[in-house]
Amino acid sequence: MQENVHQPSNPIEVPPNPRLIDVPGIGSRPVASLARRVLARVVDWLVLFPFQLLLVGIAITYFGLGGEWIKELTQASTTGTPTLDQMVPPIDVANQFWIVSMLWISTSGMIAEVWATSTYGGTPGKLLTGLRVVSTQDGGRISMNDSFNRWALAMFPRMIRIPLLELAGWLVWVSAAFDQTQFRGWHDKVANSVVVDWRDR
Repeated sequence: MQENVHQPSNPIEVPPNPRLIDVPGIGSRPVASLARRVLARVVDWLVLFPFQLLLVGIAITYFGLGGEWIKELTQASTTGTPTLDQMVPPIDVANQFWIVSMLWISTSGMIAEVWATSTYGGTPGKLLTGLRVVSTQDGGRISMNDSFNRWALAMFPRMIRIPLLELAGWLVWVSAAFDQTQFRGWHDKVANSVVVDWRDR
């Protein structure tokens, strides 16, 4: 039986490197590592958290959010060390704080996640750490609709306050670790996106 021998005139086609994404007008960019994506998320929190505190401060100062509880906590602090029961806000106050936080998360998410990603290619954290979100179809920026779907898949379950749904929301982000080739989470796959390292090599 004659063995089939590969001839140089029929070269074997080498598949493209899945860790390199072709970006129009830029060239190839490597897929971002999980460590850099985590760093970008931490930077996002550091950038946005002061604004969330400012919003809560405005709600307390100008709209009296949790006024009675804060007054009692202040009085307890002046006379001694407040007890744990005194430091924990009542259910109705906690719900009010939660509503303000959800309003902030929704507003900041639409600006920092949806608009910034579709317009500039990433959240403030990604832009500051040299990452970009690009389309797996053509390497360009993803659309506003895809950017919204990418953000909503992870955030909406966490805003409903049902433990299993909140866990599912966190799993969406963690799912990037399940893809060992391009680190694309479920939110990336819904939006046909991939995060790449934008820094010059």
